[in-house]
Amino acid sequence: MLEVESGGELRQKTVYLPVRSRFWKQTEFLLSAFNPPFALREPPYDPEILVDYQDANFDHLLWVRDDPELLTMVHDFGFRYYLDVTDLIGEEKLRGEEGPPAEVTEEDLQRLEEAVLAHKDDPLLTGYYICDEPFPAAFANIAKVVGRIRSLDPARPNFVNLYPYFSEEEGSPDYLEAFLQTVRPELLSFDRYIFFNGWDEREEYLAQLGLIRHYALAYDVPFVAIIQGVGTNGTPAAYLDWRTPTEDEQRWLVYTSLAYGAHGIVWFHWDHPWGVTGNPDGEEVYLQIQHLNQEINLLGPWLLPLTSSDVFGTAARLVDIPGRPGEKLVYSGSEMVVGVYRDQDGQENHFMLVNMNYEEGLDAAVTVTRRLRSLEYFDLGTGSWRPIDFTNGSAAAEFSAVLPPGGGVLFRFEAAER
Repeated sequence: MLEVESGGELRQKTVYLPVRSRFWKQTEFLLSAFNPPFALREPPYDPEILVDYQDANFDHLLWVRDDPELLTMVHDFGFRYYLDVTDLIGEEKLRGEEGPPAEVTEEDLQRLEEAVLAHKDDPLLTGYYICDEPFPAAFANIAKVVGRIRSLDPARPNFVNLYPYFSEEEGSPDYLEAFLQTVRPELLSFDRYIFFNGWDEREEYLAQLGLIRHYALAYDVPFVAIIQGVGTNGTPAAYLDWRTPTEDEQRWLVYTSLAYGAHGIVWFHWDHPWGVTGNPDGEEVYLQIQHLNQEINLLGPWLLPLTSSDVFGTAARLVDIPGRPGEKLVYSGSEMVVGVYRDQDGQENHFMLVNMNYEEGLDAAVTVTRRLRSLEYFDLGTGSWRPIDFTNGSAAAEFSAVLPPGGGVLFRFEAAER
């Protein structure tokens, strides 16, 4: 908190300082799955499991244990991966679920150091997977682990997935602030699962995205969204009351996350007794994720250099989605989520339109509050940019956008001189 005296009056203002490691910059969009192949499996390792994963259009493993046989197989397939260091420290020390955990010792850090030094020259190594959903009592321990890794391999990130916002202990602004200040992470990751038997939590998901987006921008770090891939009906986890999302519902999760500026999508979850590989709906979900991963892989390289500059809703029902004050770049009478982005030169010249309705497609009349020299959309069918017709008025341009159920389209434009 910064205190400034102005005109004899003392005023307070919150100032955020970037905490990202100056040595690491994200260079590839992260597409992966939580509980990746072999996360819970012991030898022998069946290579067909990796074949199925690769055929689902994944090329990244969110974590791999430090097992020579497993790592050899991962290399044979050419997967990029995060090295799992959780067991080297102890999960409870990194999560603090049972209260204040025992401190990380120098002996723990020495084991960690040996693993980092053994693998840090591997060109397929993306970073280090630390833990999932830690409690604040463990943040100091995580900071020790991250600090030691960073001293040995500063060019790679450390992956910690955080709780969604349910309470002061779980995912609240204070929780995020404490994590960012204590750990100084290179990226943020969160999970939120919203499709239940009989209801969904779309609005809560958008609120969660808004909170994570705020802190990612404030601290100058990218963020990753872990989204629901499967339900729990007919599984040992039926008590969670999740239903399997349709492909259009999954598409909505993907594209709203991208509209809010996510630079990574992770599916929950994959290789598990009630993940995709063990779920009664597994075959159907596999095809859905395979299809959506094709779209993500096409869009990811174009989205990665962009930074979210605004996000808001169109039409009356969506006015509660917070955006920056002032004139919006896009207006429409249809219900859409709009994400606006800046390029690397700071020019606000990209936007994404997302259909809020995941049951019906949308043909929307759209107004851009600029006169345009050109307007293009990214065609997922061809993997290329294609021009789109528009009509310039005296101070704005109009065009029509066709969006699939729950889907989004990325646009880029060049404004005409005023």
